Amino acid sequence: MMQCGACQANLITTAWGELCAACALHGSISNERELVGDYERFHLLGEGSMGAVYLAKHVASDDVVALKLAKPELLERAGGLALFRQQAKTESALQHPHILHVQGVGTHEGRPFMVMPLMEGGTLAEAENVARFAQPLARLELLLTLARAVQFAHARGVLHCDLKPENILFDSEQQPRVSDFGMARQLGEAGVASADGVQGGTRGWMSPEQVRGEALTTASDVFALGVLLHWLSTRELPFGDGNDFESRVLNDARPALRSWTPELAWGLQAIAQRAMHQHAEARYGSAAALGDDLERLKTERPLRGAPTPVWGRAWHWAQRHTGARNALFLLLPAFAILTLYMAATQRAELRHAVLDMNAYAASGQAAAVLYQLKEYADAIERAAADPAVQALTHGPRRAPTAPAHDGVSKPCQLQTALEDPAAIAPYAAKFSTLFVLDAYGCSRARISEEIATQDYVRTTYNWHGYFSGALADAERPTRSTHVRAAYRSSISQLIKFAISTPLFEDGKWVGVITGSKIAASTLDLPRTKRSDTSDQMTVLLGPFEGERSGQQLKPTPRGEFTFLAHPRLTRGQKVVLETALSSQLTRAFRSPAEAPQFELVTALPLQRADYSDALLGGRWLAAFAPVGATGYVVLVQTRDAVAVRPSNGLSRIAVALAGASAALLLVYGYFWLWRRNRERPVSPSEQEDVIPPSEG
Repeated sequence: MMQCGACQANLITTAWGELCAACALHGSISNERELVGDYERFHLLGEGSMGAVYLAKHVASDDVVALKLAKPELLERAGGLALFRQQAKTESALQHPHILHVQGVGTHEGRPFMVMPLMEGGTLAEAENVARFAQPLARLELLLTLARAVQFAHARGVLHCDLKPENILFDSEQQPRVSDFGMARQLGEAGVASADGVQGGTRGWMSPEQVRGEALTTASDVFALGVLLHWLSTRELPFGDGNDFESRVLNDARPALRSWTPELAWGLQAIAQRAMHQHAEARYGSAAALGDDLERLKTERPLRGAPTPVWGRAWHWAQRHTGARNALFLLLPAFAILTLYMAATQRAELRHAVLDMNAYAASGQAAAVLYQLKEYADAIERAAADPAVQALTHGPRRAPTAPAHDGVSKPCQLQTALEDPAAIAPYAAKFSTLFVLDAYGCSRARISEEIATQDYVRTTYNWHGYFSGALADAERPTRSTHVRAAYRSSISQLIKFAISTPLFEDGKWVGVITGSKIAASTLDLPRTKRSDTSDQMTVLLGPFEGERSGQQLKPTPRGEFTFLAHPRLTRGQKVVLETALSSQLTRAFRSPAEAPQFELVTALPLQRADYSDALLGGRWLAAFAPVGATGYVVLVQTRDAVAVRPSNGLSRIAVALAGASAALLLVYGYFWLWRRNRERPVSPSEQEDVIPPSEG
């Protein structure tokens, strides 16, 4: 606290700022000085329900005091004068270091007054004083001091009945004093104050029985002390102080007690909760009992008002059995590490086993897909050997070649209709589309689920891979049928893959016959007995010839793979494999240019333990196997979480052990830090604030 530069006395806060009480009496602060008995009255310090408190000075001794002068309206009330005198009598009789006692009484112009020591520190309701009790230990010391003072009054038959922050004053040394016994009642021999005394109180601080106007016991003041402790901790009144206070204090439950912690704050909350119990018999029976629990909390003993929870008992056990505690702290992490290692080893073995199974399944699936593609190729070759199919390339509906524009021939421009597809009908069952192109790339006959437009009839298709590839095959010495790269249909915009072969008539190349299949979630390819689910599936990938924009074909980057069969692939959707993996597959499964497509290759499946599915995401265990020399690849994949599922039990045990070990270490560390903080040496300034228990 600041001191006066003139007389070194402590300064007090007034309407004019911080002033020295002694010097203020000689500084002409106010023009309203007047004598009240033997005292010279100065400016107003505050007002209460019964009187106004003034700064005053004893004329003879110059002692600075606080003078409480009864209000005129109090004297007009029946019993008002007796009430004021009773307060003076009560406070004069209570000689306790933490109760504000009356030094003298008198009458001024028919109005009684009482003289009290000047409390330069203000009231507990002031923000700067409240801030001094932000720490739990400071709140504990304050409540312990107040409980002893209240118990002193109870022992002398006085019930305060109006305990609140405004009635807790501080002297120049910041020591608390209980004041204003204006609503006090006298306790009878049975420890009960009759309901015939002063009624009422302050909203927010009254006990339920005080609100109901019943006879009061010391438990009523205990309730107010509990409210005060709660208010200091939370800055909120548990039942408010509004017009609904009476209803809330009678009907609402107390604030719930939070989970136990080793801090003082929890113990203070538990003490406050018991003190604020709605039923008086469930509270502390006296302020002394409340003070006893505060003492127990201060010395780290279990509270009488709240049972020690399991965590508290565990803490005390750990403190008593240091050998077992240390062994537990060492063994739990060791077991956790060992179990985690075993779980990691088991997961690695499971992944390796699943990868091997997927590789085996991928090889089998690749062989089955190759066999199916060979059946498609055989159907195309049978159709190519049929003279009726060969004749479609120059049938009666053959249109003459269109005239050239700018030197470019458009052979299909004048074509208006296709040939009767009856000749290819016997071979169309296996395909979504089967069609014949002549040597110019004009469509001559077609069987498909898709309805062709007039533009289709007049369009030249010699730029497609199924035509250019067959044309290249026609120039080779031996005739062959090949699986071509996937493409996008110009009619339906669906992704398809094709098998085509050149058509010869009398040894002369006359066109191409092509069968195509739609790429989607399934491709009607054979499956093994292992079922495809969202966690395990078989996927087909293949090359894509490129996208066409107008008359320009934008080729696909070399080595790119497109999904042709996938459970989540929708019709017309083009999804490509990541570039790095596509390049790896191209290098691993490269075949000689003249290698037969429909012969099994010796390349081993490629395994990936960190594959990410382009349509499903997540981590998968994948195995890729080439489908002969077709350029197509079968992928068999299993979700990583499913593969390692058998190790989850061991993993959970490891995690539980690690979690328990970490939790115990954290909790014990937290408790230890709390205990270390509690056992730190108390500074001299803190020691001065601790008031020894009163003999009363």
